[in-house]
Amino acid sequence: MNLIARAHDEAVKEAQKYLEWVSSSLPGEVHIHAGFGPITDALVDYVNRFLITDTVLASHGRTGLSRVILGSVADELIHRLHSPVIVIPVLAAGHLEERAESATPREAGVGLD
Repeated sequence: MNLIARAHDEAVKEAQKYLEWVSSSLPGEVHIHAGFGPITDALVDYVNRFLITDTVLASHGRTGLSRVILGSVADELIHRLHSPVIVIPVLAAGHLEERAESATPREAGVGLD
């Protein structure tokens, strides 16, 4: 196996381990899929392939020039997906944990970039 393929496999394994760690504290059933590629293309493909009904992601909260230069995954997903996209500001994400037990999502995709 060449160096690039090995680095790719290692990155996917690390992402998988991280997602397993995060999901271990969540109530209910969680399905994990780790992949590699341009984030918006990968998320759109995943949402369409697995028929995700709602997509939830945290926003970095970039504004001004940094947002213009770096773009916005949230903006692109809102325009490309044909299902609800829920964007949670990164600072508000911590407050949702206490309410998570009462929520019953149908199917949700969570994008991390």
